[in-house]
Amino acid sequence: MRTTRFFRFVWQIDAVIILLVGLFTLVLLTFLLNDMVGNQPSTVVTTAAEKKQDEEFKLGRFVRIGGGRYLWAPLYSGKSGYWGSLKGASLSVRNYLFLNMDDMSSHWLFSGREFLIIRADLLSKVDDAGLPDEERTKRVIGILCQVVRSDTDGDDRLSETDKLSIVVSDANGHLVLDVVDNVDRFLGYEMADEDTLVLMYEKDGTAHSVKWSLGRSKLINRVELQKRP
Repeated sequence: MRTTRFFRFVWQIDAVIILLVGLFTLVLLTFLLNDMVGNQPSTVVTTAAEKKQDEEFKLGRFVRIGGGRYLWAPLYSGKSGYWGSLKGASLSVRNYLFLNMDDMSSHWLFSGREFLIIRADLLSKVDDAGLPDEERTKRVIGILCQVVRSDTDGDDRLSETDKLSIVVSDANGHLVLDVVDNVDRFLGYEMADEDTLVLMYEKDGTAHSVKWSLGRSKLINRVELQKRP
């Protein structure tokens, strides 16, 4: 009897320990997930005048663009109280600042801070094509941005539900050109060769593809894709 009671007591202690470990693991995972989500920039910006009064702006960290001589940093907007470590789902990218490390000059990608930048991608080409993959180096030749310029759906916000402008610039953010406006959905892109960007998008219910020369900064052609069956 004493042996049975002893083992029952041990099992009860084990059960409590397992429960505590499980609760601790659950709390830790919740904290980590919240931290990961909190570090993602928001894709929603209010346009209501009374809410914009609480909006603040702050510059993010500078990073080098490929192996070039320029750095760039995002300009974030957010509500007061989110600036402790540039964390929080209320932060949104509104512009980019470029810095030339040679002459220390700087300039903005856009002239103001009224836009919402949904995404910015560095476009690269592979140099030294004869080398093994692990030894290849990528050189940035342009920047592709998805930008919301106005509240097209009338909900007092700039967000991914508004019409997009697809914008490209050179690698240093100097020459900024619109590829296409009033896009409903961006469907992806690919570098066809060292100079040619191919991107796909949906507009007015129809999918399109554009071929764009980065070197000449001009449209090569635009085609309407096959309609859905």
